[in-house]
Amino acid sequence: MQFEHYAVVPGEDGASLAVVDGRLPSVQAGFRLPEILAELATAIGKPVYLRTAARTDPERLHIFDTGDTGETLPLRDADPSQLVPPGLRPALERWLDEQRGTPVPELRAAWARPGWRAQAEAWAGCSLEPIRQWPLSAVLHGEAGFLKAVFPLFHCEPAVTEALAREHPRSVPELIRVDHERGWMLMRKLPGTVVGDSGSTAGAAEALRTLAELQRFWSTRTDELFALGAQDRRVEGITLPLPETIGHGDFHPYNVTFDGERAVIFDWSDACVAQPLLDLHLFLIDEGEDARDALIDAYAEPWAGIASADEIRAALAVAEWLSCRHQAESYTAIAEAVEPDDRGMFEREAQVWRERARGNASQPG
Repeated sequence: MQFEHYAVVPGEDGASLAVVDGRLPSVQAGFRLPEILAELATAIGKPVYLRTAARTDPERLHIFDTGDTGETLPLRDADPSQLVPPGLRPALERWLDEQRGTPVPELRAAWARPGWRAQAEAWAGCSLEPIRQWPLSAVLHGEAGFLKAVFPLFHCEPAVTEALAREHPRSVPELIRVDHERGWMLMRKLPGTVVGDSGSTAGAAEALRTLAELQRFWSTRTDELFALGAQDRRVEGITLPLPETIGHGDFHPYNVTFDGERAVIFDWSDACVAQPLLDLHLFLIDEGEDARDALIDAYAEPWAGIASADEIRAALAVAEWLSCRHQAESYTAIAEAVEPDDRGMFEREAQVWRERARGNASQPG
């Protein structure tokens, strides 16, 4: 799908705004940030990308740091009704208000503020190009590796990933260094291909097998997980065949790579202590019946002696309710932790998962 992407680029003097024929520079592009930036470079060069301030169909408004962009308009003369389509005007008006002295929202992500990229590059020891930046995280890459920064609610991810890497070095990203206080990780490139992109059945099976191995190992070490900052998503009064242990929290085929031999599970932002079957449910949610049985068998292998594949199948109905409940809680917490302009997308997701949880026939009680 193509969108019209508009760029807000302040002039180097800080008192003007880049324009092209009296409007903000714009291009047609898809939704992936590298593609958007490559297309916009023809009009604005390469100023530092900060954030996406508005999303409508079919338009987006992107904010950049200062740059030398040629034709500019003094900020005092900027009229949003002339610069962008109607759906983007409120966001542009808020940006203009900030330039005129309105306080920046306290919860705005660090990477969405001028100067953050320079700090990250100094820490990584190389220049960095963004792969994805949104309210919850920023992922950039350079010669030194891939840098991921997470917003405060997810600050446990570097510590959890580091602990998992010590015990399971082939199953999670290889870390070069971490900054726990700032929520930064510098990682080597992941091996293989993202399972969701490849559609590999073998990759999906190995992903579930690997997750179950990690979960069985950590089922006796939950106190360590809490000390690392993992969320507590345990639910009392529910009996299921597997012990509570580490949960990925957002386990789907796009958070795993597979190189033909091993699966590497990444993006542990939502790490928690929970019933592990909630991860299995989420991974299987878009799988057809033919694939589900084989994938459940793969997940059950490391749990031999604790629960059989048939016991796990029977428990999945209750696990579905737990999974929906977990997702609703996660999105609700996220919505409260991001700046007001970004809350809508997460509030909608929370509502979707709440409705799924209410509609689940196997809800306990």
